[in-house]
Amino acid sequence: MSVQAPGANWNEIHFVSRDEFIAVAPAIIQLEIRRLDELLRDLDLGSNLYNTVIAARYHLRRLVAEQNALDSIPSQCSKHLEAAIMSVSVPPKSVDKSILATLSYVQDRLGHVLEQLTRLY
Repeated sequence: MSVQAPGANWNEIHFVSRDEFIAVAPAIIQLEIRRLDELLRDLDLGSNLYNTVIAARYHLRRLVAEQNALDSIPSQCSKHLEAAIMSVSVPPKSVDKSILATLSYVQDRLGHVLEQLTRLY
């Protein structure tokens, strides 16, 4: 039997201060947009999953645009973040495991950003 330490799947982002988080959150969102862009190359154009990833990417780009326009990360931007998370959270069952792993990672990172936003605002 293998016992996994609590937080074994944690990333350094879980341990940054409030001010550091505010500074790095836009970069995290940009990284996940890039990760979704790369994922699109492996998906069939026009498939349900392709369209789902496009929707998630759209909401993240809107989040970035609103954040840039307001020069901060306001709580009203969380609606785009929530929509992006919902888009990637329920992929079809027949999806390749590597694609599922990528979607799961994106969902985890975005979920952490959303969790931090709700604490900050």
